Amino acid sequence: MRRILPLVIAAVTILPGAAPAQNAARKLVAVPAPNHDPLFIDMASVQRHRANVTFKYVLDVFVDLEGKSGWKSNEVEAIIDCSQKTFTVRRVVAYPGPRATGNATGVHSFMAPAPKPEKIAPQSTFAHLEDHLCRSAEVKG
Repeated sequence: MRRILPLVIAAVTILPGAAPAQNAARKLVAVPAPNHDPLFIDMASVQRHRANVTFKYVLDVFVDLEGKSGWKSNEVEAIIDCSQKTFTVRRVVAYPGPRATGNATGVHSFMAPAPKPEKIAPQSTFAHLEDHLCRSAEVKG
């Protein structure tokens, strides 16, 4: 998934005149992820229901495309099933700046057909997110 998301920036549908992101409503918390692009969970979006955690995360990616380079980002809406160790991506929104700043430049929804949960691979983006979200839920009880 980590390698797919930079491609999403280039492949998503362009949104002309998209409104600015809800940056003020976000509570981005850095996720410790060694040897990984900057990764943040929007704690304002986290919702727990039994073993499922629904949330948004932001992945900053360095892009070098057609001679232009810089940090861009994807905001991803996802669900992790902590007991099954699976994830489902529901929506990806691309932004021109780091930490989902600027006007959204594209969006892709994975809702139709209904996405199937995928196993979380070791050392993947979702492994880092699972460590942060599921382990903290176990501690809180």
